[in-house]
Amino acid sequence: GDGNGDGDAVDMPELHDIDNEAGYGTKQKVKKTNLVPEIMGANIACVDCGAPNPDWVSLNLGVLMCIDCSGVHRSLGVHVSKVRSLKLDALSESEAKLILAIGNEKANEIWEEGIGAQKGWEKPNSSATRKAKEDWIKSKYLWRGFFENHRR
Repeated sequence: GDGNGDGDAVDMPELHDIDNEAGYGTKQKVKKTNLVPEIMGANIACVDCGAPNPDWVSLNLGVLMCIDCSGVHRSLGVHVSKVRSLKLDALSESEAKLILAIGNEKANEIWEEGIGAQKGWEKPNSSATRKAKEDWIKSKYLWRGFFENHRR
């Protein structure tokens, strides 16, 4: 009566087959980039709170962020920020090159250029509350509140 062990065994081969099925991968067979170490080396702190070794990216903003900030970015919607994990998702060569071309430093020169003109705002650090990070990220990307040319 070894009946109950079977339930566990079913999952793995199925997953395995899906990967190997002819034709399945063709759409997704975009050349996977090997630039991830370079991307992480060039962006050693989260773009929004400065947490070390961020491994989440926004494909359209071209920046790296920590897992906390990535959750906020995700909530903004893909039209604002298209979030992917450097560890879990395969980036294409072109996506990787875009992130390398922009990166956190350049992005923040633009997105936070006018921060001096805004009263009462301080960039959150990695130990800031989720709410503080959320307010900052929404102001920064959704309302473009820290753009240099943003005058109320």
